[in-house]
Amino acid sequence: NLLHTLSVFDNKDDIASFVKGKVKALIAEETSSRLAEQEEEPEKFREALVKFEARFNFPEAEKLVTYYSCCCWKGRVPRQGWLYLSINHLCFYSFFLGKELKLVVPWVDIQKLERTSNVFLTDTIRITTQNKERDFSMFLNLDEVFKIMEQLADVTLRRLLDNEVFDLDPDLQEPSQITKRDLEARAQ
Repeated sequence: NLLHTLSVFDNKDDIASFVKGKVKALIAEETSSRLAEQEEEPEKFREALVKFEARFNFPEAEKLVTYYSCCCWKGRVPRQGWLYLSINHLCFYSFFLGKELKLVVPWVDIQKLERTSNVFLTDTIRITTQNKERDFSMFLNLDEVFKIMEQLADVTLRRLLDNEVFDLDPDLQEPSQITKRDLEARAQ
């Protein structure tokens, strides 16, 4: 994009100075847009938290870690809605064409958590409990969602086994203090 503009300059120092200025401007613009996103994020999270609390009516101790827009498949029918990942539960809520779908699955009940694909869908997260299998898809970032789910399931398992065998990370001993950012940092 800069090549046709660079022909205007007479010497290499002016060209270098111009290009450096453009690059610095791009970096500054990117940084300010990221800061703006971070400022918007708490508001969106607060909104999601209010909806989560209203829809699922958990006690205050149940902390929402993060949420995602996705589809939950009921047979061959996709139900567009919101997946809420909390400290102790995986929850899904959808209201479409007058029909409400509300799922609450405790992490302790999940026997298998896997990425799958089938004839209809590629990249699906399948949750298996003793009674059912549920498929979730259409995530903006499936890798992120799956990693967070794995970590929350792992934290739950560690808390269950803590008294017998494992020493739990001090950071994970108080589940109300776990955040999405903590889980992402731990994964890194």
